[in-house]
Amino acid sequence: MTAAPASSRGAATPAAGIGIVPLERFVAPVDRDGSRGSNRAAAGRCSIAAANDSEAVAAWLRPRLPSDGQPGHTWRAYRKESERFLLWSVLVRGKALSSLDADDCAAYRDFIAAPPAAWIAPCGAQRCSDGWRPFEGPLSTRSQATATSILRSLCGWLVRRHYLAANPWDGVPARVEAQPMPQLRAFSPRDQKAVKAAAE
Repeated sequence: MTAAPASSRGAATPAAGIGIVPLERFVAPVDRDGSRGSNRAAAGRCSIAAANDSEAVAAWLRPRLPSDGQPGHTWRAYRKESERFLLWSVLVRGKALSSLDADDCAAYRDFIAAPPAAWIAPCGAQRCSDGWRPFEGPLSTRSQATATSILRSLCGWLVRRHYLAANPWDGVPARVEAQPMPQLRAFSPRDQKAVKAAAE
């Protein structure tokens, strides 16, 4: 078989590495891959075949894939949220997912409400392209709640499988939105006369 031209091969799937890339291409630095996470459960008790956080997330996703092997909307949502969380943990927080605590989770909760431009994909960017990014824009309040619920479930599952010692999302409240300032109603000329009359 004739090999594809170099330009054609390069246009396929970008190489794996450290950066804002999809989960299947992400390679965390050894000091942040979770193999020695500070929230890892006692060695020897883990019931999943996962040596690091990427493998642990993959183990959580695997049984949620539909029986026909075709990823549906729900599975894609699980992958999207766990992917965002893992990337943020390593690239922004500078920690392994399995080293995060409640303060870190609260910081992530605020991050997804207004992710920086570098984390937002240009319109039409495909997952296999260099332009891919994990967000399409800031998440709505409802989407924020969905994201944190999925991540709480992920970490809870990892605790039950003895991969994590504790769920870092326990006790992290929903993000409190700033309340808009009440609008002051301008007095009409008639109201102004009434106020003036009352003061005399």
